[in-house]
Amino acid sequence: MDDQQLREVLRSLPRQDAPEGFTRATVQRLGARGPRGRTWRRLALVAAVCAGLIGLGVPLALSLSERAGREQVRDELERLKQDHDALEAQLAALRASEKEPELLYLGGTDSADYVLDLRQLARPPDETRPDRTKEPGAQM
Repeated sequence: MDDQQLREVLRSLPRQDAPEGFTRATVQRLGARGPRGRTWRRLALVAAVCAGLIGLGVPLALSLSERAGREQVRDELERLKQDHDALEAQLAALRASEKEPELLYLGGTDSADYVLDLRQLARPPDETRPDRTKEPGAQM
């Protein structure tokens, strides 16, 4: 029997009317009924499913967050390596084109900086200058 035939059969049946007060009696019966045990079981099942989803979701979210953090650290490390390589190349280029330094910074304080002129160290002692290692008036 297909749907069309079923409809025809149902239409041919005499129509039944609900007895007087049927709606009011039905509403009273439903209102007098308390919640059944299934409602509490259903609520407990829903709570257990929610707890399970949270129990699985939180570690998954932490794992994804940790993975994103590791990728960020990996990217930063790669950038630092590239910067290091670039600085190494610049330093090698400077060393290749650089002559001997003429001044050497020794340090300083707030009031003075101490610099050593390396050009003075490379010169032979000047014969015209007095020798500072000798005491005045001493003979050789």
